[in-house]
Amino acid sequence: MICVLEQLPDGRTLEGARVVVRVLHRQIGRFVEAVGRHHAPGLATHAVLDASIIHVADALANRSELGAFFESGIKGKASIAQSALDVTRLTGPDVDEGNIIGEAGIQFTETVGLLLAKTGP
Repeated sequence: MICVLEQLPDGRTLEGARVVVRVLHRQIGRFVEAVGRHHAPGLATHAVLDASIIHVADALANRSELGAFFESGIKGKASIAQSALDVTRLTGPDVDEGNIIGEAGIQFTETVGLLLAKTGP
């Protein structure tokens, strides 16, 4: 562990960096587990929700067959693990690409409208 001690003007020593490093280490560990287990979120032990969210997002990105996140080797519908649906409390309609693409289109149109309204003609 890296520990940086800081001398305060009154002569006391501050060990605040130790706490920051410990928290940062824990957060990085969670992130690594979530990304590392997103293809099998049921195997995650500390970042179960995080791995499940990434798993669902990954499957939906692949189902869209659009953009840089599409893994071209995927044929047909990318499956979503039931354990990920259970953990995230999502249901079939929540992960239906037709519903998602339709909603994204509506939100995109509304956002563009707001941006154009602010800039004027």
